[in-house]
Amino acid sequence: MREPISDRGRLEHIIIAIDDATTFAGKTTLEELQYDKLRCYALVHSV
Repeated sequence: MREPISDRGRLEHIIIAIDDATTFAGKTTLEELQYDKLRCYALVHSV
């Protein structure tokens, strides 16, 4: 059985996810995101 994730571990995971999302988004506008399914999926998946 796996050891439960600590609060610190959860927060580190959240920080990594936020960093990934901002990297994937770059300077993409909402309009551009509507037509870029791959980038949209990457953002949704990272959050």
